[in-house]
Amino acid sequence: SLAPCDPTGPLLNVALADALRYDGQYAEARRLYRSTLETVRGCINSGATQWADAEATLVFNDAGVARDVGDLVEADDLYTRAVNIWSQRLGPDHSFVARGLDAVADVAASRGDLSRAHDLYERALMIRRRTLGPNHPHVAWTLTNLAKTEANMGHVSLALRYVQDAIAIYSKSGTADEPDHFARLLELKGTLEERRGRVQAGRESVEQAMAERTRIFAPNHPLVTETRASLAAIDLALGDRDKAMTGALDVERLGREQLL
Repeated sequence: SLAPCDPTGPLLNVALADALRYDGQYAEARRLYRSTLETVRGCINSGATQWADAEATLVFNDAGVARDVGDLVEADDLYTRAVNIWSQRLGPDHSFVARGLDAVADVAASRGDLSRAHDLYERALMIRRRTLGPNHPHVAWTLTNLAKTEANMGHVSLALRYVQDAIAIYSKSGTADEPDHFARLLELKGTLEERRGRVQAGRESVEQAMAERTRIFAPNHPLVTETRASLAAIDLALGDRDKAMTGALDVERLGREQLL
């Protein structure tokens, strides 16, 4: 048996809770996150300084479950609480704070509060540039999120500038531990090009996104199928009805196979 404040126990609980969340067992994951959080808080109160950031991490993970099940109000509250704890214990410019701000901004964007999401992404971008350097993949991903927000606010030209900046960073530094981020960025670029009336250029970007996803995930992965659907829509916009219909039917077939 382990002592209550032995780091091994809570770490194992977090790993198990993460696995439960990944498998869609959200209620079980949440119970384990919260019971572990109570243990960690007790250890902090007893002077166990090695848990300085663990409380915020558990709150952050709990927020992720709330977001997974669609409770955006609670997710917003919990992510904000995690940001505040990290800020107090690690300093307002720590990279974990930027990670939390990114998550709060994602929730704000999902709730339609684009102005708040924009401000939060900009704060996260400033911290990440200062702490990680201008060419880190996390900087590129925050630029991607900022670009989506600008586009949703109607600022397509500015969004494209952010996209180009992010592409330049990924070209220099790679995509770190999130291999699909670059493909998502390319698909966003295609959508923005299409909105500007440059439909063929948009198609080329989406084709690149599909090639990137196929390379990483294999041809029949749901993300590849999702990108095929985007290509079919662009082909229809280009007036190539036969290619659009063929692509759409392929997507329908693959979607049925994946469901089965």
